[in-house]
Amino acid sequence: MEELDLSQMISLFWHRKVQIILIVLIFMVIGVAYTACFVTPKYTSSTTLVLAAGKDSTLPTSITTTDVNLNSKLISTYREIATSDKVVRKVINNLGLDISDQVLKNSITVKVVADSEVIKISVTNRNSEIAAKIANELANVFTEQVKEIYNIDNVHVVDTAEKSDTPSNINHTKDVIIFVCIGIVVSVVYVLIDNMLDTTVKTTEDIEKNMKYISDSIENFNGKDCYAVVYEAKSEVSLAEGVSMTSSSGLSAEQTYYFDKETNKLVGIKTNVMGANASIVINELTSEVPADIFTIPTDYKQTDVSSMMSAASAE
Repeated sequence: MEELDLSQMISLFWHRKVQIILIVLIFMVIGVAYTACFVTPKYTSSTTLVLAAGKDSTLPTSITTTDVNLNSKLISTYREIATSDKVVRKVINNLGLDISDQVLKNSITVKVVADSEVIKISVTNRNSEIAAKIANELANVFTEQVKEIYNIDNVHVVDTAEKSDTPSNINHTKDVIIFVCIGIVVSVVYVLIDNMLDTTVKTTEDIEKNMKYISDSIENFNGKDCYAVVYEAKSEVSLAEGVSMTSSSGLSAEQTYYFDKETNKLVGIKTNVMGANASIVINELTSEVPADIFTIPTDYKQTDVSSMMSAASAE
């Protein structure tokens, strides 16, 4: 495969744009179908807690510097307590959940809001109502556990968890973009490989790769004045089983391409093998070939050319 310059690449993709668009659309549909049929929706509910002064403080409505410093040190510890085995097991027992400790732990996310004393506890579950119930119960059990361990009541629920109607693990826009990108990559690779494997003649450069220019002239072909360009085979050409020829074997193979002088379109090809001519009249060039063109006529004649070629070679 010869390297394509930028203009050839653009031309190649432009002429194959329908195939590229179809491939991209197919992958887009696959992406949507995959998300809809194979991805189980999961829902996330969150509850927010804040660390504040304990109820036994001498100034219950105020927060001292000591309180802030203490809470800052405790907040990392609190994050671990929220997912501890004791807290998780108590939540499972209180709600009567039929899941293991580890499964519940894996569904819990505890985040500390940066530069604050706010803790956000999130729970993900296939059932949105269960996710909200677990998050709220986890906040309650966690608060009780902190009070039991430290004998202080400095954790307060700010926002309770509510049922979410939107799956947290499905983003159709993101999925479509990902599959569109995959479709573009696949279509580009397909076009490049298909072009590499395509050996049909499209340009004069394609002809010159396998044929040697001999001459050109103006001739009449099928009643039209045409530019006639003659080429000879450069490499070995298979004619029949066991019979082949090259440009230096003495068996000449020439092809004359006829281009209409007025339209400059290819209107015919004449092949000359050892003085025997075969002409093809081209009425129209199209990629949409009708199926009946390959139907064998009933009045055809079969000719064995291998014996003719062998006899000519012997001479």
